[in-house]
Amino acid sequence: MKLHTNDSEQLLKKHCPSPPYDHIGPSSFEPNEIDNLHASNPPTTMDGIVPEVNIDEVNQQVPRYEEHVKTGEISDEQSESDEDRGPNHHTRSTINVNSNSKRSNKALSGTIAIQIASFPAACNSLSIHWHLYRIKMAMDDELGFIVPYELIKLPPFNIYTDKSTLEVQLEYIGPIDFNQWENLLGRFCRHIFEEVFDDMNIGSEPILKFDIENSTFKLLPCLLTKLGHIDDKRITSILNRKNEVIHHPSQLNNEELYVSSESRPKQFYKYHSIGSSSKRKHDESNTENLRNSTISYDNYLKAQMERVKKQKTDYLKINVLKKNKESTCIPTSYPVEVLRYAPLNQLDFQLITKLPPILTRIKQLYYIEQLKQLLINNIQPNTIDQIPINVTFNDCLADILSSAQPTSFLLGSLNYDLLSTNNCGFQITSDLLFQAITRRSADENTDMENLEMLGDCFLKLSMSLSLYHQYVDGAGKLTSKRSEQISNDNLYRLALQKNLQNYLNINKPVYEGQKANWIPPGYKITNGDISKRYTTQEATRKALPDMAEALIGASLVKNGNIPTIKLIDWLGADVIPKKIQDGVMEIPSILQRNSTNDLIIQFYGEKLFNEIEKEIRYDFTNKAYLITAFTHSSYAKKAVTKDYNRLKFVGNALLEYLIVRYIFLTKKFTTPGDITSLRQNILNKSHLADILVDHQLHTKILCNLSESKKLFLYADEKNSTAEENDSVVSSNSLNLPQILPDVFEALVGAIFLDTSHSLKIVWDVIFPLIQPFIDYIIQHSDTYLKQSGKVIKCKSDESSDKLQNDSNKEVTKGVKKKANITT
Repeated sequence: MKLHTNDSEQLLKKHCPSPPYDHIGPSSFEPNEIDNLHASNPPTTMDGIVPEVNIDEVNQQVPRYEEHVKTGEISDEQSESDEDRGPNHHTRSTINVNSNSKRSNKALSGTIAIQIASFPAACNSLSIHWHLYRIKMAMDDELGFIVPYELIKLPPFNIYTDKSTLEVQLEYIGPIDFNQWENLLGRFCRHIFEEVFDDMNIGSEPILKFDIENSTFKLLPCLLTKLGHIDDKRITSILNRKNEVIHHPSQLNNEELYVSSESRPKQFYKYHSIGSSSKRKHDESNTENLRNSTISYDNYLKAQMERVKKQKTDYLKINVLKKNKESTCIPTSYPVEVLRYAPLNQLDFQLITKLPPILTRIKQLYYIEQLKQLLINNIQPNTIDQIPINVTFNDCLADILSSAQPTSFLLGSLNYDLLSTNNCGFQITSDLLFQAITRRSADENTDMENLEMLGDCFLKLSMSLSLYHQYVDGAGKLTSKRSEQISNDNLYRLALQKNLQNYLNINKPVYEGQKANWIPPGYKITNGDISKRYTTQEATRKALPDMAEALIGASLVKNGNIPTIKLIDWLGADVIPKKIQDGVMEIPSILQRNSTNDLIIQFYGEKLFNEIEKEIRYDFTNKAYLITAFTHSSYAKKAVTKDYNRLKFVGNALLEYLIVRYIFLTKKFTTPGDITSLRQNILNKSHLADILVDHQLHTKILCNLSESKKLFLYADEKNSTAEENDSVVSSNSLNLPQILPDVFEALVGAIFLDTSHSLKIVWDVIFPLIQPFIDYIIQHSDTYLKQSGKVIKCKSDESSDKLQNDSNKEVTKGVKKKANITT
């Protein structure tokens, strides 16, 4: 099956033909290449490894909606007539999933192996003209590197020592002649990674071998002068240090590092002091004989040397200092004659040890910036470049939440009319993009999980609204359609079509040892048996839909609702109810066939529905929405509108989104698992039902006599129980009528549609209704929250009081006495 790509995909292939990260970065592949791979090495799950997925295979396994209809594989219940689909319905064939596939969001089976390609992108051969960059860090600006191509402009970023944070900036100096510098800088690169660092698998039986021409990491480090020239004299001096012996004690000083022929390789020492010997003073004539002999050193002048502990600092993340007992380092005595200079002095050693993490961040940011540009070009083409923000690689979402305005944050409009306006004044920051693509397994200071949860809720809400516009089906069929659209299977397929799977940041970079997975610049892999850990990173297949949802969450918190809808649309989901021609579909009518506006107004007055508006402190512009929200299907013969079934579908997704938003704002450091449990308990059917009973709104529900009796029976039971129990949170009742929570969700959906999709107005109306029990649950979750037999532990947070005080006073109203119990 032929895969049709849009302009954005062509742009990705043009600018990122083979983008690898250091454990982040896309790689390109063609269907025939995957076919060849499968022919020689069939996919297997024995060792948990699955080759890259063939897009054509995925499309064959997930047939398009129209194909199912033609072949009769979709039942009558699943297929709709043109009338059922609503006016001017337009179906996007790229997002429909096999109707026979599983619709749940359970983890996808198997794993996906992601190829880490070359850096810079599309660099397959050496060119004559390379480009010189300076790495600027605080007072250090002597470190630099050369690459074959001029890099996209990168923002400043942080690395972390045990005691401080260092800001790193790249300064482009200009082009240089690679032929002139290849030999010197190649030797310098080998000197650094083979003589300084421990166990980078570059030894007598190397796994890695220096070969700049065939390396997938075409970069050579260098040292620079203040004027921005390559400091060839200093580099040559460093190269000449190897095996340079100490001829006299006067050569020992506190600025140098030394090695001893009597200690293990790459063990460095600092000079402490010269010891005394009563037997013999230093005699240079015996130096060479001593080095070549096995005699005792007792008669020779000895230097007191302090062993240098090579830092194991993880410069990539903030280091938590552990309070350890101070250990005194006892100097070791070595004859001066067995000492020689280490590959670097102390200052150079401190500088060079930062090079691997700096290069790791440069490679990551290189592709993050290209991903950002891809999103801007396809979603926000009119965005003005922001002033570069320092990339911390920390929890960016937590920082955003801590400074968010609770009365407006994530409460923008979802009005489709805004799609045509230029409202994309912001862009996703590099920090936020890094968080959105980073798995917990990468062991960073941040990961995608909370962004994923926000994105998941917004995706569900926006998809619910789109389907409500497109179809006139009831909640059951709409839910089925939504499940197909937002399922992990479908998001996985959409992410593959955009090549997003290769941006996943999965593995923690390991620079040294048997588990090393980082290739130093200029090196290539020589051992094919273990090359997999250097060239691929494996992830569960569910990681792709998780990342897609995290990108949605990142766009949401930074850009708002409308740009995020555009992002979802670009991904390929049917989130905008488009007409066959330009424009957006109108909402299907909620009126019965013979109903008129005059009849609606008359019915509204007869049933005293103004009392509902007074109780919730909101006046409906379109009274039909209010009537629909309180109309049960059993009242169909007398109804002037359709029943609440479809409004409930929208209200359910809307409530979930608003509650998750509130939890994030009041409990900024809660884990995704806690948020899920809190949301489920807050949206418990009993809680929603009791809101209606507390406000006597159950008396306004239009239903037959049988259902009405159930409502009043439950209300009596609830009120009698409340007299004996002062708890704000109600216990579940076996006699709970499903109508009550359904009507509350439908009421939320009705307000949303009546306000032209205003999230803020909906929240301002419903927050006073739900605030007593939502805050009580959050603050007493260790006692009252139980999900699947597990008590959820959550710390209380005073932020909810601030949110309540900041809420729109025009719509705030005290609830019934029983619900006004303070917590």
